[in-house]
Amino acid sequence: MRNFLDQTGGLWAEGKLIGKTATVFCTTGTGGGRETTILSTWITLAHLGMILVPIGYGSPGLRDASQVHGASPYGAGTVQRAIAPRPSSLEVDIARYQGKVWAQTAVRLHG
Repeated sequence: MRNFLDQTGGLWAEGKLIGKTATVFCTTGTGGGRETTILSTWITLAHLGMILVPIGYGSPGLRDASQVHGASPYGAGTVQRAIAPRPSSLEVDIARYQGKVWAQTAVRLHG
């Protein structure tokens, strides 16, 4: 992803991404580093002039401590385990909520 973002220099130079909405999600193998991954990506998106849309604590799933999940108020995420290599249903619900928040924000800003 970093390589992809580094190739947006032409779009940056032309200001083509200024004011566009962006949201970030991630995956981790251990649960560690997920917030740092999202925050470090935000720096690049801010340099591109994008409007960052975090998930916040609007999703009830973020407050669910009954199972391990990879989400944070910064963005949805999944903890990939060898025994469960796919996102859990809780993680999918949180990701869908984030997508909804991002889309609603984009519509409010751009119609």
